[in-house]
Amino acid sequence: MVKITKSDLEKINWSDISIQKNTDGDNILILVTPNENDANRLYNLITANSFNLLVLIDKTKNTYSINLEFLESDYAAGYNTERTADDYPPLKWLSNAQVNYITTGYWAGSKDGVKICNYNSNIFPIPSSTSTN
Repeated sequence: MVKITKSDLEKINWSDISIQKNTDGDNILILVTPNENDANRLYNLITANSFNLLVLIDKTKNTYSINLEFLESDYAAGYNTERTADDYPPLKWLSNAQVNYITTGYWAGSKDGVKICNYNSNIFPIPSSTSTN
């Protein structure tokens, strides 16, 4: 286990999420960072430390937030998507516990108006203690 420090989390610029289905049909939550180095750092932190994944829905705006609560640390990381399930339908998969894997990645441009997300193909199961509120 890598002990998480405040400095570790400050170095990571978690800037977005993407929810995609891979060729095996698995729904994957991708924590998106601005670049490959940040994605690798975040991947190392989440694969080396136990965490709870919390999916929070703002009741007034219906926007989603994703929080990682590291169990062996005083620190957590989170991202407010500012998206609703209406403007990003895969969020419904997340709130219905239909996303079972997690990894990290980064945006690598776009093609025909669709963002391309390069992600670490070494996906791993989302902890079973995941909850939505």
